[in-house]
Amino acid sequence: MTEPASRMSRVARVLIAVPVLVAVIGVLLIPLDFRTQWIFAGTTIIGALLIGRNKSRRGTLAIAALSLLMSTRYLIWRTTTTLEFDSIPEMLLGTGLYLAEVYAWVILVLGFLQTSWPLDRPVIEIEGTPDTWPMVDLYIPTYNESLEIVRNTAYAAMDMDYPRDRFRVFILDDGRRPEFRAMARQVGCGYLTRTDNLHAKAGNMNAALRKTEGELIAIFDCDHVPTRAFLQLTVGWFQKDAKLALLQTPHHFYSPDPVQRNLAGAADMPGEGDLFYGAVQRGNDLWNATFFCGSCAIIRREALMQTNGFAGETVTEDAHTALKLQRMGWNTAYIGARLSAGLATERLVLHIGQRIRWARGMTQIMRIDNPLFGPGLKWQQRLCYINAMLHFQFPLPRIVFLTSPLAYLLAGANIIHASAGLIFAYAAPHLFLAMQSSERIQGGERRPFWGEIYETLLAFHLVKPTVYTLFRPHEGKFNVTDKGSLLDRTYFDFATVKPHLITIGLLLFGIAFGFARRLLFPGEFDVQLDTLFLNTAWALFSVVILLAAVSVARERRQTRQHIRLPVKLPVTVYLDDGYVLDGTTNDVSLGGLSLTLPEGVSLTGRTVTDVALPMGDDMLTLPVETMRTRGSNAFLRFPELSPDRVRLLVRSVMGRADAWQPEGPHPTVSGFRSLAHITAIGVGTLGNIFRREPKNMAAGTPAPIKAAAALALAVVGAAMLPPEVARAQVAPETAEAAVAPAADGTARQIRLTLRDLQQRQPIRLGSTHGEIGIPFGVRSDAVVTAATMTLTFAYSPALLGDLSQMVVLVNGETVRTIPLVREAAGGTQLTFAVDPALFLPGENRLNLRFLGHYARDCEDPFHSSLWANISNTRTYLDLSVQPLPLNPNLSRWPAPFVDRADPRALNLPFVFLSTPTAGELEAASALASWFGSLASYRGFSFPPRYNQLPRGNAVLFLTNTRRMGNFGGNIQGPSASVVRNPADPSGTLLLVMGRDDRELKQAAAALALSRGLAGGTTASFAGVRIPSMPRYSAPRWLRTDRPVELGEFTQAYALQGQGLPPGPLTTSFRVAPDLFFWPRQGGDLRLHYRYPGAPWLDRRASRLDISINNQYLGTEPLRGASWWRRLTGDDAAESYTSTADIVLPDYNLFGQNQLILDYNLIVADKKRCEGTLPDNVRVSILPESTIDLGHAYHAIRMPDLATFAGAGYPFTIRPDLGETVVMVGANPAPATVEALLAVMGRLGDSTGAAATQVTVITDGAADRATGKNVLVVGDMKLASGSLFADAPVQYQNGRLQVRKRNAIMRAVQFVSPDSRDAEESVGEALYSTDNFSGIVSFQSPFDSDRTVVALLANDPLNLPQMVAGLADVKINAAVQGDLSIFTGDDMASFAVGDRYWVGALPFWMKAAYWTSQRPWLLAFAGILAAILLSWPAYFLLKRQERKRLQAVEK
Repeated sequence: MTEPASRMSRVARVLIAVPVLVAVIGVLLIPLDFRTQWIFAGTTIIGALLIGRNKSRRGTLAIAALSLLMSTRYLIWRTTTTLEFDSIPEMLLGTGLYLAEVYAWVILVLGFLQTSWPLDRPVIEIEGTPDTWPMVDLYIPTYNESLEIVRNTAYAAMDMDYPRDRFRVFILDDGRRPEFRAMARQVGCGYLTRTDNLHAKAGNMNAALRKTEGELIAIFDCDHVPTRAFLQLTVGWFQKDAKLALLQTPHHFYSPDPVQRNLAGAADMPGEGDLFYGAVQRGNDLWNATFFCGSCAIIRREALMQTNGFAGETVTEDAHTALKLQRMGWNTAYIGARLSAGLATERLVLHIGQRIRWARGMTQIMRIDNPLFGPGLKWQQRLCYINAMLHFQFPLPRIVFLTSPLAYLLAGANIIHASAGLIFAYAAPHLFLAMQSSERIQGGERRPFWGEIYETLLAFHLVKPTVYTLFRPHEGKFNVTDKGSLLDRTYFDFATVKPHLITIGLLLFGIAFGFARRLLFPGEFDVQLDTLFLNTAWALFSVVILLAAVSVARERRQTRQHIRLPVKLPVTVYLDDGYVLDGTTNDVSLGGLSLTLPEGVSLTGRTVTDVALPMGDDMLTLPVETMRTRGSNAFLRFPELSPDRVRLLVRSVMGRADAWQPEGPHPTVSGFRSLAHITAIGVGTLGNIFRREPKNMAAGTPAPIKAAAALALAVVGAAMLPPEVARAQVAPETAEAAVAPAADGTARQIRLTLRDLQQRQPIRLGSTHGEIGIPFGVRSDAVVTAATMTLTFAYSPALLGDLSQMVVLVNGETVRTIPLVREAAGGTQLTFAVDPALFLPGENRLNLRFLGHYARDCEDPFHSSLWANISNTRTYLDLSVQPLPLNPNLSRWPAPFVDRADPRALNLPFVFLSTPTAGELEAASALASWFGSLASYRGFSFPPRYNQLPRGNAVLFLTNTRRMGNFGGNIQGPSASVVRNPADPSGTLLLVMGRDDRELKQAAAALALSRGLAGGTTASFAGVRIPSMPRYSAPRWLRTDRPVELGEFTQAYALQGQGLPPGPLTTSFRVAPDLFFWPRQGGDLRLHYRYPGAPWLDRRASRLDISINNQYLGTEPLRGASWWRRLTGDDAAESYTSTADIVLPDYNLFGQNQLILDYNLIVADKKRCEGTLPDNVRVSILPESTIDLGHAYHAIRMPDLATFAGAGYPFTIRPDLGETVVMVGANPAPATVEALLAVMGRLGDSTGAAATQVTVITDGAADRATGKNVLVVGDMKLASGSLFADAPVQYQNGRLQVRKRNAIMRAVQFVSPDSRDAEESVGEALYSTDNFSGIVSFQSPFDSDRTVVALLANDPLNLPQMVAGLADVKINAAVQGDLSIFTGDDMASFAVGDRYWVGALPFWMKAAYWTSQRPWLLAFAGILAAILLSWPAYFLLKRQERKRLQAVEK
């Protein structure tokens, strides 16, 4: 390839690699919520199924890559989101489960590396003439095995098709038995022994090394019978590769292992070792990391001499020897052909003992010769070896997976901090892809879920040896596995599976206990139904796996001495009547055979005397005894044969080159079919456990185990009985506070309805004693001279009129007691006088007390007939107020202009000489925002007056060039003064003065920032510096740099309730509307709540309901005393404090919020005439409860008029409006000025700060708006300037019209994720009104991260009404999108233009968030990335395969 082409190729690879890397990072790190994660999971699973249709290796690699992505994504989600615990036990249990999942992920990753490309190493011919072939010493080590087993192996070894003078067979007898010496002499092989048994098998072979001289050493366990072709098919590789130290072949077993033998339907299953001797060892061979397995292998003597022989430091000398060889730079190889066969462990206990030795040995190697460290290995070899060693650390993780559901079912511990649905949504693609990739890689060598069964079978027994060896690696001894034994009866090995049965009992009891807690004790335990179902399903899966493992413990009777080999061989049959027939064997053993004759041939009444079996080019004829016949089938037994005949029989049956080769691979079984099979096994096991078979059951079967299992089933059955139906919980609805309507500030007659006093709903009082307290105020500069109250109410007609009363109190003094007679129950209105002396300047309190009785003796205080409803709009106070003749004095600032005790809306005129200048508007804006923050929810307006004094209080703005009469005298600098109002002696004028506009603004800002002024009528502000406020420093906005306690913004008394019911407790707070919580769900409320505990309280039904902005969040229980204290009777009356963590969802958080905490206390065992209820019950929310808004960015997609309507965003980012420009046009109309000042009041109310840095433009100089947000207030002419050039709506032909989009804009709109209203519908709304009033928002043409908000009207007189309408909850909630049209009593909102980001959100976070809203796209990116990653993986693995097999190519 030329240099330019090579450079282009590198560029192309980079161009592909970068987006793939970005996609991988996105798939791994972008979190999703419940809905989007399920979409992602479903799309990914569908994609995996489509990829799975490609059966090539590339398809397998793509599935593996996708599985790795999904599993890693799941683990990252677990790590970053779910590791939050409420207690030490939860932390311990949750951390244990998490570590188990980390272990499983590590094994998954290493397994993919190891098995994704199994190497199919071919057989190659031996080079040279037979007399030059390598000399081979064949070792058969033995210790305590039977003579017959060793003799058959020796027969087969001696008969190998290899030059007789080029190999020697040695029996290495560590048992030093004379009969073995005699047998070796008889067979014709060598016999070696030693004086001790140091280092067990390794020492035995090392001793033989010193006594033999072969170039190669073949090793066979004494039960592994080699085929005659073993050496011919393996030795050639040692000639091809001079650095080849080890060639391993599979360990095939011709007898079934305990699982295959003891489980119904498992005989045709692959053996436990088939996976290791298939995909695993072939995969190891790809990376030159084949393990020595102790038998069926050939090793080069030269290599062994460099490692001082076989490793004896551990009990797994085989694997350790291979590791040492490879550290020395030697190669290893693996041929997958079955060239020998041995006996599997017959009984479960022996099988477990063998695995204990393997686990101990691999753990020893990991501790004393860890492959991750030390010289000589490539990184792939290190990972292959460490994977094998880590695999044997599965016991603890497996037990954790089996028992983790008990944490919730028994203890109620949430060890995964997430909802059940979200857990399943994240786990589903991880589990599905893991299963699918395993099916693809493992094929039929391991059925789905059987790996879990094998591990479960061993886990409880391997825990101790693995953990113990980790800490003491030099201990432990080599144990020889007993093979070839018989079993004279069927029995159940309870002792071996005792821990499994106990675990099954615990899981079943846990399921029953979990449902019992949910159904029988819903008030005592907070059991979430979805979490209960998830843990129940998990527990049931564990039970199924455990039952399948337990099934293996039913040991079946084994009396047949010789293992039958299912093999089809041609056979010649000799009958006693002289006939000779050709037949076919069905199975053959060293003790006999069964055969089938051609169809139509009957053996009835005939006897088979001899059979002839093929043996290469010859035939082996053996006498037989007929055991029985059936049709054309005969079952024959060999009589006792001579040693020579036995040797020939072994050669014929077990020595054939194709003796152990499978007809084909095991069929692949789907996960669902495999699980169904496992479940059927488990169900059958339940019957076997409880079925008594005295003749077959082992003596001493532990009765307690059966009793425990029976008890667990009984508990499960009991839990299924119909429980008492739990009471439904309904979240109470509460009304959001609204600003009271404005009243005439000059009126001396004041009417205050209960709605004006913030009672947004009619009042309902209940029980025998119901009461509500309503705070209100009286101005400090006035006294009440007369008062009446009008009370409109209705009550239950069942009340007794002489005992039931409605009592009205003012400041604790009884004003009126009204008998509740039956005749007026349907509704009545009473007006009565109230002593004016009861009204005090400042704070006052009106109480309405309901005393109800429906019976003269004992009664239920919560009877449904005890109620009274009071109208909140037709119940009011009429007050005659006399102003006090107080002299003007700044010491009362901000009174008399704003009096916090005044319940009426603030109406404060602002007086200018004429149309205000920009400087005057800036000064007025500062004061309007400050006054608005003080008046707040009561409402406010600032009507402008030009050269005219109103009655009452007012504010005048004066400079030396713009004066009114003689007010202010000679202005010497920024100052303020208070004087009597010449137009109203009871009114006061505030003179805000400066020599020019700059000083005027300075004076207004100084007044707004003052928290108190010295006495007198004049104050000078010369030299006062007006500070700038940083972004997001609004005093009324909750901080985001730390958790904020409720007590910091709510009075303690507001967090306390009294009585039955105590009523909802509310607290209001404001937040920045651009809080970007993603990927978190929102803010965190850590609630500490206190409540009484006493026998009269029904804890099951009592609760605390939590809502925000009328949206129900959840219910917290009032648990009270612990359940064990109640069981012991220690349940005295006392208070309890509980803690709850509640998420405040970001979609329920607005600029202004109300948190509602409603205690619902239910009386227990309400019975007629029994007990006395407390009448002074108290509950509280502790002030140290916190709201945490940390971990949030400040960013939002704009335009969003809802943020402007609710919080004045984006202008309130700087509370002093230092980043705001206001455009009102030249000569703004009075209505425009009034609307502007009202907007400023709303902004100040939102932040609690004065707009001291706002900039007002009246000359149309739009260039001054650079770098700032723009607020436009005025008539429609303002919409025709350059500022609106790219606005979604424009002023054309005398009306506002939707800007037409060109083809390119429409194409962009088509692919844009942002939903927009149709141009036609928006146009119709605009054309439907000839007198437009509304709000428009769009991106600033001067700065991409700045926003324009325009309040426009054809008639400016409509602007103040529109701004005032924003105080109405209904109208405010309707303001959305980027265009809102005011209709007088409502807003019609539309999304018209493009959206854009503002705030400090990093680009990568924007991209991640954008992607998270399109989970299908994220899933597609993951699928595509997996496919693209599979291509370089394919070529890399293919290159590695060619490298490993280069000897064949040569």
